Amino acid sequence: MPPPFFSNEAPLQVHSRSASSSTCCGLSPDIVVIKLRTTVVIPDYNLYYTTPIDSFEPPYHALADGSLIATPFIVDLRNANLVLVLLSAAAAFFAINTLWAITFLRRGNIKNKTLLYALLTSQAVGIPAMVSLVATYFDQFANCTTISIFVKTCTGVSHSLLVRMPLCGIYFRITIV
Repeated sequence: MPPPFFSNEAPLQVHSRSASSSTCCGLSPDIVVIKLRTTVVIPDYNLYYTTPIDSFEPPYHALADGSLIATPFIVDLRNANLVLVLLSAAAAFFAINTLWAITFLRRGNIKNKTLLYALLTSQAVGIPAMVSLVATYFDQFANCTTISIFVKTCTGVSHSLLVRMPLCGIYFRITIV
């Protein structure tokens, strides 16, 4: 899908206004008014908008720095921020569980600590997986394929430790007794 196409039909006109009417003190203008006329081609209209094409009025929102953004971008940004918060919460959850597992291993008077070591390993593997997912939000050049393989590997290791170790413990108790 090609990106939106921009074409200027008229030369850019920039007018500056000073916030104060006094020009004696050498104040530079701090308000800029730009007359902007452009053509934007949206390659896949129905993907972003639900209104009929005939009655479409593009809703652009002006930010304080002069940027113009469209409503689909705002919606996409909100969804991305929500996912970022959830991934950060999952990373914090793994970190807290790792600390609890370390605490139980150090203080617990348990003869067979295999299950606690499995819990510690499974939670410790989850931390770098979540951190690598969060890092993709801040590094636009991150290799998504490599990160996806890493996260799937960590998830598989974590799940296999949590699911198989308790079953192995029950199996060994039954056969030994």
